[in-house]
Amino acid sequence: MYGQTNCWLHPDIKYVAVQTKLSGKDVFICTERAARNMAYQDFFAEDGKINIVAELIGQVRAASDSIAFGIMTSLFFFVSTDDE
Repeated sequence: MYGQTNCWLHPDIKYVAVQTKLSGKDVFICTERAARNMAYQDFFAEDGKINIVAELIGQVRAASDSIAFGIMTSLFFFVSTDDE
């Protein structure tokens, strides 16, 4: 997603951290369904195979080295709630 400057996360949804082949050290955080879709778009070492390195529920936090893919700038995380 180009131009992304932040990311909203739901505290109850399960996210996965998946290893990419882009630089050998990049990890994407997304839903498992999104990872399955990317598995056929040349993001991973083997077509159709996902390398999940962690499963996260309500644990995703901003890290100093989190960057927005495509624009390579800092990415801020916000937790969405149903309270609003």
